Amino acid sequence: MRISYIGKMETINSRIVEYCKQKGIRQVDLEKAQYGSKQSINMIFNNKRKPNCTFLEKLVSDNEDLDARWLITGKKEQIG
Repeated sequence: MRISYIGKMETINSRIVEYCKQKGIRQVDLEKAQYGSKQSINMIFNNKRKPNCTFLEKLVSDNEDLDARWLITGKKEQIG
């Protein structure tokens, strides 16, 4: 097993933005799904505030294809 970094996603915020961009998830979609207020979501997307645990838990549980380890650390486990 080896651990590798995927891309240049250096912060949890940038990984959230990248994932949402790839999935077509907009800030307003997160607000409507009660991830937080418009302001708090905007601050996460603009790297002015780290996401709280509730936001992260909801994002991971609502998106089964999202690797929680990658989201939090930027590392992805590769078998081989």
